[in-house]
Amino acid sequence: MTVCLLASSHVRAAISAPNCQFESFEGNGILTNFAINNGSALPDIGKASGRYRANLEDNSDNITLHFNSSQGRLDAWLTRFPFEYTARNIGIGTQQDSQQTHPYTNNAFNFAGVQVHVADLNSANSSHIVVGHRGNSASYTVEGKNTVDGVSSVNDIGSNMVPDARADIRIVGSASGTLVVYWQLPNLNYSVDPDNWILYNGTGQLPGAAPVYGPAGSNVYIGLITYAYGSTGIPFVGTVDSVNLVEFSEDSSCAISSVDVPLLGGLGIVALGVLFGLAGRHAFLR
Repeated sequence: MTVCLLASSHVRAAISAPNCQFESFEGNGILTNFAINNGSALPDIGKASGRYRANLEDNSDNITLHFNSSQGRLDAWLTRFPFEYTARNIGIGTQQDSQQTHPYTNNAFNFAGVQVHVADLNSANSSHIVVGHRGNSASYTVEGKNTVDGVSSVNDIGSNMVPDARADIRIVGSASGTLVVYWQLPNLNYSVDPDNWILYNGTGQLPGAAPVYGPAGSNVYIGLITYAYGSTGIPFVGTVDSVNLVEFSEDSSCAISSVDVPLLGGLGIVALGVLFGLAGRHAFLR
């Protein structure tokens, strides 16, 4: 077992989990340790200055798009329910500086975010939460989308909710195979400062019917997407500081080796991985 970081609205604890992965994209160079689907749709992706960088400068024939039956590039890890996935400081920026706000251009659809995809990558069944600009509907926003058999349902949280077009994203996959989705403004000092997770549109639910992902133990891919619709607002880059995946045991709805505790002063991370006999039900289901 590996000790991983669990993010919740009230705890920051190191836990012992059957599987976990963390990627901080240190250095520069090619992307490694990810399953890549449709890599040719967005070939210029790698690590740059300690961040994930997806350079989108060509969207001919909407090749990068994730909508209805269109499936652009996905850089993902294979996991299984139940799980928790966190992406830090994810969104869009300029080619010159990923941390410089990418401005809204009239009717631009420019996004980067996180997608959950059924294990069959050829099947157009997925859920995603992305950050950026959603045409004339909303700019500087967070968009949620469910796609079932090639038909997408979409909404957003409204304009000017993420003024830098970046946010933190958290997705919790329950033992029943459902998703609860959260966002917050970027917490750049999350090892010390408490998170303030906000349920997506007050419920944590993405719009429309969701794909059937299956019960505990069912496999899905979860990872990073960057895309556009049309050519407006291009070029831009998708950017992420880090991603963290914690996969939990199947034998209960929230079996983790941790306890629900408050943050201890400035320590931020409470090392509890050795406390295998303590229940952590409350922490996981927040």
